[in-house]
Amino acid sequence: MKKLLLNIFVLAIVNISLGQPTEGQTVALHFFKVDKDKMANYEAVMSDYFQKRAQSWIDNGCQDYWELRRVKPNSTSFSRQFNYIAIDVFPAGKNSRGDCNAEFSSGLSDGIENIMTQIQSDKERVFYTRLIYVTGYGNETGSPAKTGRFEFQRVFQMSKYKNSHKEDLRDIFKKYSNRTDWHSLQRNSTDAAGSREWNYMNFSAVDNSKQNNIPKKVRDNFAKKWGQDRAQLRDIRYVIQAELVTYASSR
Repeated sequence: MKKLLLNIFVLAIVNISLGQPTEGQTVALHFFKVDKDKMANYEAVMSDYFQKRAQSWIDNGCQDYWELRRVKPNSTSFSRQFNYIAIDVFPAGKNSRGDCNAEFSSGLSDGIENIMTQIQSDKERVFYTRLIYVTGYGNETGSPAKTGRFEFQRVFQMSKYKNSHKEDLRDIFKKYSNRTDWHSLQRNSTDAAGSREWNYMNFSAVDNSKQNNIPKKVRDNFAKKWGQDRAQLRDIRYVIQAELVTYASSR
């Protein structure tokens, strides 16, 4: 009986891990600006109405995941341009939902649904970009982190930087750090063509009740392999914090 329960537990962990992106999958980021006095209604509609539409896309195989986050205000000019970030994760081999004909019925009257649609559309799309998933891990619950940190970077030695993440840093963070979630993604090369544009993004969440405990030997081996000065590989351009509003995922 104990062996059976252990097998069920292991299977549950495997299913959770398959819910996150794999290397090479396309992830789309949408940056929106919503007027401050309309934010409460916008979030209510996105949580109670649009989330169900996103879930229908996922249930029909049009995409793997969707979430909406509210950006915490800070002093950088970058974050003042928008106050919401929406994330789409598309199935392997696809870079959009394409011709997704998923049927969706909200159960609302036409009049109420029109109002919901108007509120959902009452925003300014500041910009949109696609990224390619490199590596990472999610937390043990399988649910998205409530608070996340987006770190937008300009990477100068892309292959070396990505390989350091895939070969070592992912496992180091997962084993020794207080990062419960950590994901790295490379921006679409066309969108990041300008020399001042960010071309790489890290997303992370931390458990403040825990401490980073990376052994000195591990840190020294990492530095010996990949270099002492990470600033030679990348420059951190912008950092923002964002709170989860709602999400839809594979069930």
